[in-house]
Amino acid sequence: MNHLINNNTRYHLRQLLFYGIWCGLLLSTLIPVGSIIHWYENSQQTMGSQITGPISAGASEIVSIIQQNLSGFFLHLSALASRGLFKWLAIAIILCSFLYKFTLPRWIYECFEKVRNKIKYIPRKKLFVIVFLLTLIITCSLSYRIHWFFPNYPDNVVQLYQAKLFKQGKVYIDTPQEKRGFFWYPLIIHWPDRWWPQYTPGHPFLLMLGLFLGMPWLVNPMLAGMSLIILYKLGLEVYGEDTTRLGLVLMLFSPFFLSISSGFLNNASAMLFSLLGIYYFIKTVKYHSVLYPFLCGFFVGAIANIRPLTGILIALPLGLYLICQFFKQPRKFTSKILFACLGLVCTISILLYYNYITNGHPLLFGTRVMVGENMSLGFGKAMYGINHTPFRAAVRLLEKLDKFNFSLFGWPIPSFSFIFLFFLPKFKKNRWDYVFLAIILCMLTGYYFFFALKVRYLYALTPLLVLLTARGIMGLFQLLKKAGFKERRIKSAAYALAPIFICYMVYTSIIPQLTPSGKSKHLVYRLVKQKDIHNAIVFLPSGFGGWGIYGQGFVHNDPEFKGDVIYAHDRKRYNIELMQQHPDRQYYFFNRYPDGSHQFKEIKAGDYLPHPKNSGIIYGNTTAN
Repeated sequence: MNHLINNNTRYHLRQLLFYGIWCGLLLSTLIPVGSIIHWYENSQQTMGSQITGPISAGASEIVSIIQQNLSGFFLHLSALASRGLFKWLAIAIILCSFLYKFTLPRWIYECFEKVRNKIKYIPRKKLFVIVFLLTLIITCSLSYRIHWFFPNYPDNVVQLYQAKLFKQGKVYIDTPQEKRGFFWYPLIIHWPDRWWPQYTPGHPFLLMLGLFLGMPWLVNPMLAGMSLIILYKLGLEVYGEDTTRLGLVLMLFSPFFLSISSGFLNNASAMLFSLLGIYYFIKTVKYHSVLYPFLCGFFVGAIANIRPLTGILIALPLGLYLICQFFKQPRKFTSKILFACLGLVCTISILLYYNYITNGHPLLFGTRVMVGENMSLGFGKAMYGINHTPFRAAVRLLEKLDKFNFSLFGWPIPSFSFIFLFFLPKFKKNRWDYVFLAIILCMLTGYYFFFALKVRYLYALTPLLVLLTARGIMGLFQLLKKAGFKERRIKSAAYALAPIFICYMVYTSIIPQLTPSGKSKHLVYRLVKQKDIHNAIVFLPSGFGGWGIYGQGFVHNDPEFKGDVIYAHDRKRYNIELMQQHPDRQYYFFNRYPDGSHQFKEIKAGDYLPHPKNSGIIYGNTTAN
């Protein structure tokens, strides 16, 4: 009897500990770290201190600033708390009023029911086609409207450049025969004898396939469509049809998913292979076949070819699960583990060979070559003079979780709400819920040690978070039915709130991205096309950071800088050296100014005049085109 009581006590203590930690995680995702950073920087400005921000300052410095600005800090927090409290009270009142008093008119309710039934009972093959085409149309439209079908950020530009190299059958180029850095670009490793991009080969290889079609911008939308199909198949393996189809709809209306899928980021391909790896892992556990573990290992290794850290962090919980099952059923899981390792070796060997021929060692990655002695993972001195400490890591992780919590669905309530609700008591869970949770926590823990964490690095978690959100919504529906609420009233509340949430998401997350910035960033390319310029060199100001004005031209360069139109850095009086190397070409200068105006002129070698809008020297005696 005492033994049973002790076991029961231990069980309740474990449950209490789990739910205590879980509630702590919920609160941590709601901490407005970005707003606190803003307050901190304003406090430092007031004190005349150098702004470093809390993510680079130490805990003692933060405490000192708070002590010296105690009243301001509490006023700031009280304002945040009052706004947050008002928001939550308003949401709670709306939800309660919907559940207790609101019922949709019959004709509106029946319209929503017809739509739901069509989604619920549409044949699977037809559903795949509809979802794929709908995803393709939305993401391609956003790609044109936001990016003008071109990458706009340094890492995207470099990976497209890498894809151009692959298309020519090369992984690096001989260092250009010039000493002024006319073609220098960040994130490309510049050695005396050769240049090559720092990135792993996985995503550039896929972009290369798009280049063969003449549409590299189509790659990410295609990956997005395939991801939704695999998400559906994965959901069917672990959850019911209703939950899976709800997850499909949630994914399709995720602004985070649509935004990443409309660009050139490698996070899109990493997510697809993550889905495939997890899908075949589930089939490995459930079914007797050596093909499934092989494919599981193959696709997990493919993740590493795209984002190595993401691949490791996903492989870790899956591998631990298989090892645990091996100790329980060694005869059944021995062959599965061996074939999973075989599949892993097939794709990892590609990565190791690529590292060997580019970086000189199978285990040496391009990012490590670029970073040099500075670390990229762990605590200590990192790139850009950053000292990555446990405190900085915690603040940065909380900041990104806060952003992720609201950007996943773009709702007026935190996106993780239904996930946290689902893992509290009263909701029935299965082992796959905990496997998904383990992958999520492992990913967050791993990226805690990465000094340059961004929200999109967690993008591979999106399908799991979406499925768990669907689980939470379906579980809440069943819980409300058990609590005595009528089904029609619950559905009426859901049908009324869904359009509100979607409109809020579009207004706050999609519309702000629909600016002409993507098109304007490629103004020089459009001018070259409009004026039908050929066999020319266009000199561009270097600008600041990785993009600048020069980045607008570099993205259109031939990988060996031998194309019809070459875009080069404007090196002032040294430009004559590049002109002498290409005496048969025409020469142009382009610049864009803060007031929106631009200058695009043909230039002649040796003509220099100071420009009134720029303290530097540019070419004069020119003929405007």
